[in-house]
Amino acid sequence: MPRQSSIRYIKAVGAKLAHRSPYIVIAAVVAYALVRLSGTAEYTAEYGDARRRQDLCRAVPELPAWRQKRLLPKLLADEEDDVRLSAMTAAQRSPAAPEVDEIIEDMLVDESASDDVRTRAGEVLLSRENVSDDVAEFIEPRAEDPEFRRRFPTLVSKYSEARLAKATRDEKRAIVTQSLNERDPTRHDMRRVVLDNITAFGECRDLFVDGLAEDRPFETQQYAIAALTAVDGALRGAHADDWKQRELPTLEPGKPFVYEVEWAYDIRPNYHITEVDGVTCLGLGEGAGGIMHWLKGESGTVDVGTARLNLLAPADGTYNLWARVYFMDKCGNSFGIRIDGGGFANFPDSTNIMRKWHWLHLRRGEQSAIHLAKGLHRCRLAAWEDGVCIDKLVLAPAGERPERLDTRSAVFWDASIPSCLSFNLETQSQTRGTTQYATVWVRRNSPDLKKGRIVLEAPEPFQIVGDAEHVVAFAPGNPLLRTTYRVRLPEGAVAGEGYLVATYTDETGAAIEGRFILGAHYDWLCTGPLSPIGNKLRSIGRTMEPRDADLDDRWTRYPVKGYDSYRRLNFELAYGQLRNVWLLMVADIFVEKEGTYQAFLTADDIAYVFIDGRGAIAQPSGGPGEGRMVTNRVMLTRGRHRVFVRHYQADFADPVGPHAVRHSFNHCVFKLLIREDRHTPATAIRGLPMTVSKDRQRR
Repeated sequence: MPRQSSIRYIKAVGAKLAHRSPYIVIAAVVAYALVRLSGTAEYTAEYGDARRRQDLCRAVPELPAWRQKRLLPKLLADEEDDVRLSAMTAAQRSPAAPEVDEIIEDMLVDESASDDVRTRAGEVLLSRENVSDDVAEFIEPRAEDPEFRRRFPTLVSKYSEARLAKATRDEKRAIVTQSLNERDPTRHDMRRVVLDNITAFGECRDLFVDGLAEDRPFETQQYAIAALTAVDGALRGAHADDWKQRELPTLEPGKPFVYEVEWAYDIRPNYHITEVDGVTCLGLGEGAGGIMHWLKGESGTVDVGTARLNLLAPADGTYNLWARVYFMDKCGNSFGIRIDGGGFANFPDSTNIMRKWHWLHLRRGEQSAIHLAKGLHRCRLAAWEDGVCIDKLVLAPAGERPERLDTRSAVFWDASIPSCLSFNLETQSQTRGTTQYATVWVRRNSPDLKKGRIVLEAPEPFQIVGDAEHVVAFAPGNPLLRTTYRVRLPEGAVAGEGYLVATYTDETGAAIEGRFILGAHYDWLCTGPLSPIGNKLRSIGRTMEPRDADLDDRWTRYPVKGYDSYRRLNFELAYGQLRNVWLLMVADIFVEKEGTYQAFLTADDIAYVFIDGRGAIAQPSGGPGEGRMVTNRVMLTRGRHRVFVRHYQADFADPVGPHAVRHSFNHCVFKLLIREDRHTPATAIRGLPMTVSKDRQRR
């Protein structure tokens, strides 16, 4: 019975029985008090289910300090990993947090704890202004151990970042060397450390130049270019002679600095340039999920998303940072920005405006303003919750609101950033027999670049429909242009993941290149929703490796409408709202090269994946599946393999009351990727067409 109905019922019964017995009245009063108590944070921490305890963690930073001190130890000691992970994020944002650091330190050193819990504990402790000697003494001797680096790459990189201020020249060069080493498991995290703190690595320029060698992978070259760009200032290009110094532009003191966020010079999926209500902006698609940020931060999925840009302070002074934003709902209304390593954020769940463009004042902790020296400041946009769109950033003099200022963006020609390419596709993975639009964006860094041509190449068996080469020209005063192509995946194609490659060449012949991972969905056959107590589930689910003979008329091709834009199968798009049902799926893949690959799984709520009848990867427990990525290594021999999936959607009720505008708890999604590593596709693995009878096709 809902809580409000319970209260009304108890009051009514108490009124009827008051004249009969004082004991009944007392019992009614006690029952009423218990109902009221059940709505408190303390009651939820003690008796609420895992979902409610985790939601409570998000509210803890807004509670009084004395309640934080009471609740955090309880939540940090929770038996559920997901609650403990959320509680650590709450501790990081709570003024009373240092008093619970001892509990978090115990999690860091506890070898029986999961890698996720230990990593998050280390991140929280290393974020403190003064890192304790115990934490440093635990991490430092382990940071060079190969197995520790493989299991805790984020922890190792955060430790390196925390001690940067005291790092020697050799130690800084070691960090850069690790970031350039394609075999180092910490390389992706170390690249973030270097780019976020680039001023500390100016003396490592020669190492970045080495990263431009022709035998280096494309991703390493692009990282080296980004680093050299920030160190030196650059036009563009992948060779040392493409680089030269330029003077920074200046602005009149006292004027706001206005930046169109879609002009960012380094946009990583799932941030992408898009349009909302007629406004060109930067949007964040799947990749954060709201709850994901509370669980695993940037390790939560394969494509979290980031964007880099430069903000210019016209003079030494105190500034407010404003963003013009559009939020989809309360699970899509927060993001983070780091300026010169310091973080700005917003968490206004109770006051935010939804589905309307509006100005939002960003804060750094308790500070509403920030002092900046005159000049250029590096800025990185982080991904927290999907459904966020950002139009402009305004660096305004303290006390000024953007509504009272001229917020038209002046073009900011900054030769210290490279010209670059980014992509926006209708879908990151196609189904066979479909054609989609692929938009390529060029961001120039100089008005000297006026026109050129863009050539798009698609990985086999994808095809470019129409001309693969487009002649393009920039509009005066606009640093951004776009051109759109059509990409087709033929019916019956044997396809996996590969790189969509675009090359922009200007009138002088200088060229820049961009890549995007384009994939093909496996050719899934599905039973559709099955009751957990039905005969179909029992009969089909007896084997973990269905044979062709088992694929009778209960199996149909998974509906095309059930795929979303972000490589996921969205079962509610395919079959409508789902509660307390199982779905079984089968697909065949072919592996060209035997080896050990990395499997990545995102599933809400429960999923078990079997390859050739053996368990490959699973999300075994209920709770916050969306945005929670599970990884596992899988050994695959050359040849054909059968993939079988058992997926369950739990019986969670949709949120009501003040939480009704959040995403449905029944957001039923599934994503399986098998790659070389998190950011590198395994081109040797391809999905095979599945045989479907004409009768089943009609279904």
